[in-house]
Order: sequence, then C-alpha cells, then structure tokens
Amino acid sequence: MITDDKGGSTLVIGMPTITRDESLIPRVSSALDASLNAGLGPGEQALLHVVAMHSERHLCERWQEALPHRPVQCSTVPDYAIQKRHNFDTLVHKRNMIRTAALQHPEVQELLFLDSDTELRPDTIRRLRDNCTEDICIAAYHPRWMAAPVVGVRDGDSYRIQNVYDMNCDAAAQPASAGGMGATLLRGSALDVPFAVGESLGIKGEDIGFFLEAERREIRSEVIPCYHVDHLTPS
Repeated sequence: MITDDKGGSTLVIGMPTITRDESLIPRVSSALDASLNAGLGPGEQALLHVVAMHSERHLCERWQEALPHRPVQCSTVPDYAIQKRHNFDTLVHKRNMIRTAALQHPEVQELLFLDSDTELRPDTIRRLRDNCTEDICIAAYHPRWMAAPVVGVRDGDSYRIQNVYDMNCDAAAQPASAGGMGATLLRGSALDVPFAVGESLGIKGEDIGFFLEAERREIRSEVIPCYHVDHLTPS
C-alpha cells in the first residue's frame, strides 16, 4: 500500500494504538487530516500505518472509516497485558514493525510517529518538515507526569529536562537529546535506528532507548521551540 504510482515521495504516519484511545479517533484523525493538508507538497502522498493487537483489530477499521480518502495500512501484534503505563516491550515491537515496513520502500523518505492520543496543530507537519535540519525533529507534548511540554537536552556528560517554552522562541529549531514519540519525525539515517527499552533521568521507555541509540550513532535531534501538540485524555 506504500507504493506511490505518481512517482512522488510518501510520508508514513506510524501509529501504535490501543482501545483506551478509541474515543479520541474522531478528534485525532480530524487534526491529522488538517495537518496533512497543510504539510504535504504537490505530488506527495501520506500513508497511515496503524498497529494494534490482534483482539483490537477493529481500531484499524475505525481509522479507515475516519480517513476514507487516505490510505490506511493495518498490522497487528499478539495480544499482551497492558502494564501501569505501557507495555514497553510491545511498544518496541510495534514501532520497529512500522519502521521496518517503511524501510522496504525507497519512496518513503520520512516517517512521522504519532501517538493515538496526540492532537496535531494544522501547522505541525509543515513545521516538522521545514524547521529542522537534523534527521530527528520533535514536536513536544505535555507528559501527564510533568508540569509543561518538555524534552531532554544534554548538559555536559549528563542530561536535564528542558521546558520547550524556556528555549529561544525566535529559532526555527533547537538542539534536543530526547523526547516523546507522540509527534516525532524521522528521516535519513534516523530511519535505521531501532527502538529498544532505555532509561535516563529516571524515565524509562522505548523512546528513551531510541534516542540513546541515535546519539550513540551521532544522529542529532532537534525540537520546535515554544511549541507543543496536545496530549489528550480519553473519555
């Protein structure tokens, strides 16, 4: 489904999802569609790749119904137990499944990871594609356990958590070392970086493992300063 018969490039939107976020599909899909309309150029295509567990395959069908004019690819993984926040091992599997599928098609030059509880702004995709010069570009969101939208930045030999609204707001992008994958764009060499569970600053996740490995490979990341996307709460 990734093939673009018109010969243009394809932006893949990779979305791991669970039933918890089903009530958010109308809102998240509408925001995604608006951001794609503003962020894609002439001849460019977009494909949404949704990954759910076997017993929740109906979520893929819900996304197809929500975006009938856009191609939606569905994949599933074996059923698993939801842990306190996430099942990190399965998130690793889901994200690597999306990344591996994208790598099989040369017309896929960019992969946007979008969480199923993240609401983009109309200009988010355009900013992610235009503002950053590095291969990883982050649109921060507000973690439920933090007081503001944040990223991790390197501070000498260690890291610190940085409020994106305390950065240089006049810059198109600012250096970052880690962030959530709620709305993060990968391109070029970043597409080869595998996901794995990692931990830093007391925070554990598949996103931390990805950014640690990217840094080990000397692949740099940036964040859009003084900007965030909304982290929604399911009803």
